[in-house]
Amino acid sequence: MVLKEENGETYTVFVVPDSANKTEVYSDGKMEAVSLPAAHNSSVIVVAEDGTKLMPLAEELKAQLNQRT
Repeated sequence: MVLKEENGETYTVFVVPDSANKTEVYSDGKMEAVSLPAAHNSSVIVVAEDGTKLMPLAEELKAQLNQRT
């Protein structure tokens, strides 16, 4: 899923059927990603341009998924 904020920031979101053991952050200098464990043995992965604040959106998505349990 691709989300675009009103300020123009674009996020790509994946919900995958494999639970991460812990929160992980990746960066290659151009793109940044965060992976969070979520409900039902899944993970939420959010990707955006480097320097974008990913955690607020990732945490919100994780909370929404966890409410559906």
